[in-house]
This record gives sequence, C-alpha cells and structure tokens, in this order.
Amino acid sequence: MATNAGKFSMRQVVLQWSLGMYVSIPIIAILQGSYQLSEYRTNHADAPRPAMPARGVAVAVERSFRPKFLNAEKPLRLLVVGDSLAA
Repeated sequence: MATNAGKFSMRQVVLQWSLGMYVSIPIIAILQGSYQLSEYRTNHADAPRPAMPARGVAVAVERSFRPKFLNAEKPLRLLVVGDSLAA
C-alpha cells in the first residue's frame, strides 16, 4: 500500500506559505519595533531638555548704520517650530 506521506499538493503549499506570512510578518514587525524603541531609549534616555522651548516667529534684522530709507529689504522671518535638542 503506497502512501502520500510528506507530499503536499500545490494548493496546500500555497495555503501554508500564505498563512505563515500572515502570522510572521506582524510578529517580526512588532519585534523590530520593540527592539528599535528600546535601543533608542538606551542611547537617548538622558537627552538634554531646553529650558525654554523654541516656538513662534523669529525676525532677523540687519543692524547697520545706514539710514532706514536706504534699507528697502524686508526682514527675514522664520517660523520656529521646535528645537533640535527637544526630545
């Protein structure tokens, strides 16, 4: 009597492979995320915090001895959203 033990049809192989991918991809993503988060916290746990966080509009004006009517350029306005040291 011949048995087909160890032989799978192509449909079974595809079903097993897709089920394996369906389960393993989220598990791998969760493991990678938890590893990266723990590594980030290990490396940057004692990051400096700014005493006064930067926010608002900063205006850069040229300080010169020229009269105001000769300086027709508008001041440079920068929108400051955050600070590079802020965590």
